[in-house]
Amino acid sequence: MANKLQTFIPVERTVYKLYPANKSDSGVFAHDNGNPVVKFKWAESDTRVLDTTNMFLCGRLRIRNRNSKKNCPANRFDLNGTASQDSASYEQVAYMSDRIGVHSFIRTLRVSDLHNSTYEEVDGYNRNVSSTIGAVNSYSQMCSVTNMNLSSMANNDVCARTVCGDVEFAIPLESGFFNSNPRVSLARGLEIAINLDSNSQVLFGKDASEGFIYEIHNCFIHGDYLIPQKPIKEDKLSYISYHSFDKAIYSSNDSNNVNMTLAMVNTVYHNFLASDWTNNYGVDAFSTPPPLQYNDGDEDYEEAEINRYNLQRGGLRFPNNYPMDLNDVNKKGAFQALRSRQYLGAIIPYGMHTDCLLSPDSEGRFDMVPERTDFLNTPQTTDQAMVKAWTKNATSGAWSRTGKYEKGAQIYGIGLLLDPLANRAYVSYQDANYNFQIESTLNNTQNETFIFARAGTVLTSYNGGKQLVAQN
Repeated sequence: MANKLQTFIPVERTVYKLYPANKSDSGVFAHDNGNPVVKFKWAESDTRVLDTTNMFLCGRLRIRNRNSKKNCPANRFDLNGTASQDSASYEQVAYMSDRIGVHSFIRTLRVSDLHNSTYEEVDGYNRNVSSTIGAVNSYSQMCSVTNMNLSSMANNDVCARTVCGDVEFAIPLESGFFNSNPRVSLARGLEIAINLDSNSQVLFGKDASEGFIYEIHNCFIHGDYLIPQKPIKEDKLSYISYHSFDKAIYSSNDSNNVNMTLAMVNTVYHNFLASDWTNNYGVDAFSTPPPLQYNDGDEDYEEAEINRYNLQRGGLRFPNNYPMDLNDVNKKGAFQALRSRQYLGAIIPYGMHTDCLLSPDSEGRFDMVPERTDFLNTPQTTDQAMVKAWTKNATSGAWSRTGKYEKGAQIYGIGLLLDPLANRAYVSYQDANYNFQIESTLNNTQNETFIFARAGTVLTSYNGGKQLVAQN
């Protein structure tokens, strides 16, 4: 039987503009002198349906210094100053992640109705988007359509210039509930709650820790209502929801168990980040590099190679009965093509891929592309592998990228696709843990392993339909 909610022909389409239900007099949402939670509420109605394919979170993001009257960072590192013109006077350097842009500020996205039934809670929203945007958008798209649609930017130089003023945005919300249901009934009302991430997680750069904060101004949701010819009863909804888990790896042979308690898992993918790179003004917390090893001699990080990994279900290798062995690939200095293919394929089935940010530039394959040496001109490529921070010579006033590493531009991770035909096939991890074992060149440097799963979800009613429960 067809779902009437998704197939009815509307008699009218009405544009709406919805402001936050918890909007303050200043209209500012922030961790400093503002509200770090943004809430939107739609009233109950059986004569209006939300078109989620045309729903955008809009507003302006401002990066400013709380300690001075100067609102925004100058980011004038492309022009040599003089020794007397110190950074504090007009050259302060601070920015956000270029790859995910304003998505950086969304820590958690929760979708629920007005009867206290939660449909989906996407924790680690920004970290998940750092994987998905890089996997499905090319450099040329970052310069054009993705820049407009998702506020993503081609590289750090572009971002640095953009944030010198307010960044206007109109972005779709990456929710499995909305992605799976182009139309959503308002029969029970609807609420979206967005938790803002910390300043130290969103901002980085040479002077980011010197009082820089971010604020969200003039925030609203813009979209369309669909008006049916007659009221439509709410249909039972099924959808794919996002789930996140976080484990740590420390050593050259590390294993972890993840108790997902999910009965209908479609796909699982991981990305990595050195633990010291989280909530750190000195680095891009939404980089997706390989595991990073701290080098005491250089007092900085370097890439650690993954030599072999096993993905298991309930202690048994699954779905492959063999490990992913990368030792020979690493010895020959070749690109880990199979690992990369499985990672990208876990985000979107590989046969459906048309665009990707991964390239010899992003992975730092300088046997294939020239290494960037002129940092005072904006590059015509994505950033290359590990990117160093800006420093200013105290004598000459010249700028150069000679600081410690502040960003990993790689599109790196491991993945497991359980639904290759994208027809909602699934595997149960309800009674069996998800296990992974990673052999690498790590040596007592803690790295976070961010694990994301997409799983089938069904809304089931209880108490005579008064309460809905999302069953995974």
